[in-house]
Amino acid sequence: MYFYPKLDERQYPNSSKLISKIYNKKKFFKPDPQDLKISKEIINYYHQLKKKYSSKSEWTWINKNKRSTFINSLINKDSRKTSELLANCFKNDTSYGIISWHWTKLNNFKHKKNFISSLMKDYSTWSEFTKVNKSDEKYLNTKDKFGNFYGLKINNNKIMIDTPRHDYYAKKILKLLKGLKKKDHILVEIGGGYGGLFFQLLKRNFKDVYINIDILETLLINYYFLKKYTKKKVIICDLVNNNNFSAKNLYLGTTNYFKYLNKKIDLVFNSNSFSEMSKKDIWHYFKFIDAYKAKYIYHQNSNILLFPNSARHIETISKDFPINKKKYKLLFHNISLWGSGSGRYREYIYERFR
Repeated sequence: MYFYPKLDERQYPNSSKLISKIYNKKKFFKPDPQDLKISKEIINYYHQLKKKYSSKSEWTWINKNKRSTFINSLINKDSRKTSELLANCFKNDTSYGIISWHWTKLNNFKHKKNFISSLMKDYSTWSEFTKVNKSDEKYLNTKDKFGNFYGLKINNNKIMIDTPRHDYYAKKILKLLKGLKKKDHILVEIGGGYGGLFFQLLKRNFKDVYINIDILETLLINYYFLKKYTKKKVIICDLVNNNNFSAKNLYLGTTNYFKYLNKKIDLVFNSNSFSEMSKKDIWHYFKFIDAYKAKYIYHQNSNILLFPNSARHIETISKDFPINKKKYKLLFHNISLWGSGSGRYREYIYERFR
């Protein structure tokens, strides 16, 4: 056993009394024509990019052992199956690892209480550190059919797991970007998952350039949600020869693409996944973050080895990230406010000074 500072792990008071507030549609959605159309696009992109894409991380194991049904639907070009999985993304293993809770736990009374406790504590944290006015609670509301999500009904809003955390990040990112004089800022998120942060940015009227860099399989899940729930054009950067970015579009790129970005970045953001990478991959990212002169590096990652003796888990703790201290100063460092990650996560903001 080892000790490290972390947030209070006590259960939220009277969690069992809030079970009726759980939002969890029992039926599975049938994919609509748009789902099928997007799925065909995703399968096409997968086969174009898989040939020249290679990456190994914690997600290699997850893809093989947890997301194999989704991966196989892409491999087999089964657009019907792909569309069914994506329309119900949060009710199957397609979303494994990109949200903090697995939906099957809601079949158990004890897990329901833990789920409520986790989300209520995050909501309370958001209320103290992010919320300004009562009307701000609208930012936490999620649309009914959004991947067949589950959450908690609070003050007439359906709040998805992780949304309070994503909104906290979004507000802080917008504040950092607002402090810069230039227009058309470039925000690069590395490991954007299904797009939780971006949807909160959009709710808060984000009008700059957004680029998400991720492993191929997760990037395609993000493509689905952006195509389905925004009106913007979504561009796969690996497949175009264009370095002129517009805030009218959304940009997605694989980890291979990042070395070709060759653009000055205003802010690079990562939540939780840097510490799930090998040191080789971490050095790859920070080499180009430095080369692209990112003004801010904002990340939340583990500073504790959760599985120090594991042959499977690939971990690099945040104190070992190769941030160039000759060019970046630490503005903020604190224990993460959020319940996910067993309390081992820390939040950091660095600013480039030369």
